[in-house]
Amino acid sequence: MPVERELKFSVLDAYVPSLSELRAALAPTPFEAEAAPVQELHDRYYDDDAGSLRSAGLALRRRRLGGKAWAGLKAAGSTDDGLHERDEWEVPMSGSGADAGWPE
Repeated sequence: MPVERELKFSVLDAYVPSLSELRAALAPTPFEAEAAPVQELHDRYYDDDAGSLRSAGLALRRRRLGGKAWAGLKAAGSTDDGLHERDEWEVPMSGSGADAGWPE
């Protein structure tokens, strides 16, 4: 079962820090920044009005990137000094209009 490990960062506007700025920010940690292209993801999270998934410690997401879509299910996890870790399952939604049945 795949495990997702991530550090989450927020920015106040559309500014993307340079690689040197990221490396400087991460210098006191065991993490390193690598050069990668900037990508714009479109995520939509789903739950019912009662919040049943959230109450069960789950998150259901549809992700779109460059004409492709994936469905993802995330389990409850843990956070240790800003490092988030949890089980995550993600499957591609293939074919033209594969995510058409998902509500906006």
